Amino acid sequence: MLDQRTKTFGSTIKAIGAFSVLLALFMAGWTISANLWSSSNATLQTDLSHTRDELLRAKDEAAQAQQALAVSKADFSSKLSRSFESVSNADLSTEPSHFASSGGVSGGLAGVSNFGSITQQVVSVSAGQTESLFGGEIFISLVGTTFTTAADPIRHTVNASIGSAGFPNVLIEQQNVGFVTNYTAKNKFEVRVSSANTFAASFIVTRLDSNK
Repeated sequence: MLDQRTKTFGSTIKAIGAFSVLLALFMAGWTISANLWSSSNATLQTDLSHTRDELLRAKDEAAQAQQALAVSKADFSSKLSRSFESVSNADLSTEPSHFASSGGVSGGLAGVSNFGSITQQVVSVSAGQTESLFGGEIFISLVGTTFTTAADPIRHTVNASIGSAGFPNVLIEQQNVGFVTNYTAKNKFEVRVSSANTFAASFIVTRLDSNK
């Protein structure tokens, strides 16, 4: 009987010991999990804080950029308004910018509204285009320019046609810059090739007399 009780007590002690070991392992695992969760939670909070700071900084930068853009737009509008005012106050009755009054070539508006008082005009003609001068009395058509490599120095030569309504044309064929020819229509003109490039040529046209 005593042996039976001793065996039962021993079994109980063994069971309690096994349970204690399991409980200890469970507590250790729970402690480790809690520590890991706390560490992960702290890391997550730090990341969220950094993200929030970056978003706030980006918002401030966007606001500054928007403010700078508004200032730039206001400055541009002001300058544009002043430009329009300048144009409105200018004398718009003058001739186009490629016209010049007697005595030279114009780099701007000639300030002359009467073709009868103009003795010289400068015009740039693009290849394949025609320009008129002196109120349409004379026309210059640029056939094209040729890049000549055989010459020294190498240069562009000009092929053009001068004409007027009711009068025959005069051709300019393979001529260098500086070439001069006369053309007679209602008035007599001197036409000088002043420049040439791949796409265009310029001419100085002087009225030599006036049949009034």
